[in-house]
Amino acid sequence: MSNFAWISAIASLSEPALTVLAQTINASDVPDNLIYERFFPRENVDSVDLDEITTLDYRPVADRREWNQRGRLIPNKTPDTKKVSIVPVESYFKWGEYELQKLKERTLGNAAVLQQIMETSIPGKLNQLVESNYRRIELDAFSAWILGTITQKNPQTGETFAASLNYDAGRYLTAPTAWNDAGVNA
Repeated sequence: MSNFAWISAIASLSEPALTVLAQTINASDVPDNLIYERFFPRENVDSVDLDEITTLDYRPVADRREWNQRGRLIPNKTPDTKKVSIVPVESYFKWGEYELQKLKERTLGNAAVLQQIMETSIPGKLNQLVESNYRRIELDAFSAWILGTITQKNPQTGETFAASLNYDAGRYLTAPTAWNDAGVNA
């Protein structure tokens, strides 16, 4: 058997089984006490394009019309955004040459013990991956909320683009810092 051919023979470590296991992990089960879902509840949408799923608090008013004439056209209002698409969040781990060498050293080359260590550690590593994905979503959600921008990164080039949510500058309150005021003594 090759180094990883045995994994496909174990039903609990098959790709479908690990996918189902990953999907059962809820953000509220992450030990870091993630709170983004309290402020940003999940909602199914039909598109990954931000300008198609985002609307403003837009309250148009109808108008009176003459008899037998058309009424006032109420256009769809969407925020002024660039073409930003939501891209997938993914993380992975690997057992490369170095990691396998360290495992072989720990097991003194015993293939059965090596296999057992790898088999028992995969579900734990899967939990770490899912938790790190949830942390990325929380970081993105609060960064957008606090900074008023959504930063999108091109995975191939590493370039970033920031789309503004056009928050009013008056929304940000600035308080004087006590340590800069000689009249205030902590």
